Amino acid sequence: MLYATAWKFLQRQLGLPGRTRGGLIFGHHFQDTLHVLLAGTSGLPWWYKHDEERGVLDIDARFTLGWSEAVGEVLQGHADWCGNWLIHSDEQLAEAERDAAWFRRGLKLGLFDDRHILMVVGFEEGLFWVRAYLLGAPNEPFEVEVVFEEGGVERTLRQIADLISTKEE
Repeated sequence: MLYATAWKFLQRQLGLPGRTRGGLIFGHHFQDTLHVLLAGTSGLPWWYKHDEERGVLDIDARFTLGWSEAVGEVLQGHADWCGNWLIHSDEQLAEAERDAAWFRRGLKLGLFDDRHILMVVGFEEGLFWVRAYLLGAPNEPFEVEVVFEEGGVERTLRQIADLISTKEE
């Protein structure tokens, strides 16, 4: 489940010029569903090695931990880093093999498993679309369905509060 707060951020990222880019996503698991509540960048370029170009899936552990702690605190421990997002340089969704190559790179970095996903964002036939992958067998990406929650920020926050109270009961 991709909440409006996250997909609106990702949609804005499509309008930015540039190369292939990516960032972090935050949410929580409830039953068999991952609720992606927020998306953000991976931090500032100068936080990474100056002698190399920053890899799209590189993350600064301090930045990710800080985000995770802040989101977790605000949402009473019911959200944490749950994966990464990626936008191809042409901003298009194309063959799944291109996504699979990125997934395998992230797998080698320890980013993805059966609970941490890769979300690939882009246009498909002129429409905003998202594909999501988690670890399948044998060490290959498994595409999962993405459902868009279309409420505004206030509605999303109410839904999060409801989920938190449901989990506490």
